[in-house]
Amino acid sequence: MDATWTENEVIEVATRFFKEVTGDLLKHGGVQVGREKPLRRSPAFASAVYDKLAVILARKYHEGELDYVTADWFANKLEGDLIQLTVEMWPKSGGPYPEKWSEVYEAFDAGEFDHFGRSSNPVAEFTNPQIAEFLAKHG
Repeated sequence: MDATWTENEVIEVATRFFKEVTGDLLKHGGVQVGREKPLRRSPAFASAVYDKLAVILARKYHEGELDYVTADWFANKLEGDLIQLTVEMWPKSGGPYPEKWSEVYEAFDAGEFDHFGRSSNPVAEFTNPQIAEFLAKHG
């Protein structure tokens, strides 16, 4: 981790960002313009915050605080914001991609379809075990 911030600062920003973004989505169906501004310190900081967001979202879903539809909606919105940040903040050099975030996003994505007829309940068969495994490693 870059020496310009602490782990506690990343946790604080991620927690506040998650609360604000999810509140915006639930109240208005969209996110307030400029909400991502605290993440713009650097690509590495944004990546660290997104990795913390992954743990927050996974935990809230796993503990039943969020149902699948809501958690998946949040994951898709946050992924869209991450893509926008990536394009704007580190378009040429790449940058540190939040691997933990990617795991959680892909777990929710796996519950969105029947896997070509192989699953009658993709949330139970794919998302739930992947989230549980993620939390066992990172939670």
